Amino acid sequence: FKLAPPPTPAMASRRRCHTWCVVALALCGSFSTTWLSPPRSSCISRAAVEDTATAGAESLLPELLELAADGGSALEERLEEVFAQVSPDDLASLRMKVADPEAADHLAAQRVGEAIRVAMTRRLSDAKNVLEELIQEADGDVNLKIRKMLKSVESPLPILMVLQLNIGEAQASADGERLQVLMHISTVMQEELEKKSSRVRGMLNKLLRIEDENIRNNILRDQLTPVEVAGAPGGTPLMAAQVPPDRLAPALASLVSEVDRQMVAVLGPDDEGRYETMDRIRQVAKQARLIIGEVYGQGLMDTFSADLTPAFHTLMSYKARNRPDAGDAAGEDAAEAETAGD
Repeated sequence: FKLAPPPTPAMASRRRCHTWCVVALALCGSFSTTWLSPPRSSCISRAAVEDTATAGAESLLPELLELAADGGSALEERLEEVFAQVSPDDLASLRMKVADPEAADHLAAQRVGEAIRVAMTRRLSDAKNVLEELIQEADGDVNLKIRKMLKSVESPLPILMVLQLNIGEAQASADGERLQVLMHISTVMQEELEKKSSRVRGMLNKLLRIEDENIRNNILRDQLTPVEVAGAPGGTPLMAAQVPPDRLAPALASLVSEVDRQMVAVLGPDDEGRYETMDRIRQVAKQARLIIGEVYGQGLMDTFSADLTPAFHTLMSYKARNRPDAGDAAGEDAAEAETAGD
């Protein structure tokens, strides 16, 4: 865990890759792992992130620190067993212990951090081999191979990370053929992950990986607009939306909370990537708010905004602090937050 050099394009690409993976796996709650860049470090490390269902699980960090202090190979062996169960709170505590030379278990924390890094490096190497096999066999039934691969791996995270980094490299080198294959693999993996999530989370996952605002609007309008689902005995049709607004608001609020918690554990509270990620979710919320107003009217739109205001309070406070006219803009930003961001 060393001091980081100034940011480079490669590090920026790595941060974008990390951010995308955190959001994707938080949305597809059947998987609970993410990766960790140690505090003030450019090295890749790895850790697990609990989903909401396991948020109350007992911390594994005391046990890992004790094994690290005892020496021997017990730490590495135990880490292999619980690799997908280390929580963001464990990681945040580990970061503080590593950063504090005066901490009683500072040396043990360093060893735990190194063991996590080594474990992740090995998994990234395995993921690279898996990805290359998929690329080489792209002429066959790659969709079937991807589905089988997702069922067999401990976690899809290392493959998602390697895949996103390779997509970035293919874009930078203008390797159109390789990029096309990688994008197809990425799309199929995302679709398979979305199948394991709820309808609303699957929709959010799709929205957050689409850059085109018009396409996002079309998806939101299709999912939020009520359609006839059955005829009532009296002849009045029964209307329902695939994603009702009263389900979308809590899903967005939950996503912001989960992703922010993970980003703080991974990057620290002051990293710009944390706020960039929240702002990307906020853009989707703003689009959804306008469509809800068009479809359902002002009342439900205002309710949707009010439900999301607390979720974006941290982001709007950050924006207020960092605007050139921060002192004069606090009131404006408070009003902006009340409308889910505009």
